[in-house]
Amino acid sequence: MKINPTMVDCIHSANICVPTREIWMHGVPRTADSDYDLEETGVDYTLAAQMIKNLSILMKTSMSEPIIIYSSVCGGDAPAGFAIYDMVKSCPFHVTIIGLMHVRSMSSIIFQAADKRIMMENAYFLFHYGTESNDTESQAFISGAEFSKKQNKTMIDIYVDSIQRAKTEKFEGKTDKQIATYLKKRMGERTDVYLTAEEAVVWGLADAVFTEWKDYR
Repeated sequence: MKINPTMVDCIHSANICVPTREIWMHGVPRTADSDYDLEETGVDYTLAAQMIKNLSILMKTSMSEPIIIYSSVCGGDAPAGFAIYDMVKSCPFHVTIIGLMHVRSMSSIIFQAADKRIMMENAYFLFHYGTESNDTESQAFISGAEFSKKQNKTMIDIYVDSIQRAKTEKFEGKTDKQIATYLKKRMGERTDVYLTAEEAVVWGLADAVFTEWKDYR
């Protein structure tokens, strides 16, 4: 297939190539003066809106042809991340997500929605509880903290479901409750739990480490 200038513009501006059924999922740099503001935005409402639009476009072109999502997005906003997760999970076609740099925090949850989860050899996987800040009226803070607990449970449930479906030797014979307890214990010990690509496969949080492009097309 020839890549023409219009197609290149669409890939860079909208992060989608309709003819090849590919989507690029990444944040964009903030444009301010401080070094912090030059970091990528990560998972936020703009990325969620773009991903929902792009997946909807591909559903309109075909309900059966597979797609590939190239993921290089860091963590971010939980509601935006769960919106992307739900959209990917509901797709009627086969979805492969390839984790390019890292599959971390909220993007590690989105990763679990794919039918095929591929890690690049030197990419890493990271999971942890979400963070909250106290800058509001006390009752509102308590309400927010209670809702955060529900989101943490949803996160654990997603990981446990993925692990059980993967049927890896590491968790063979373990119940959902036992796996959830193990994940919570690891987060309690380390806060941020890092896994190599190979370890993510062993845990059942990825399906394979990348081999050759021909294997995914």
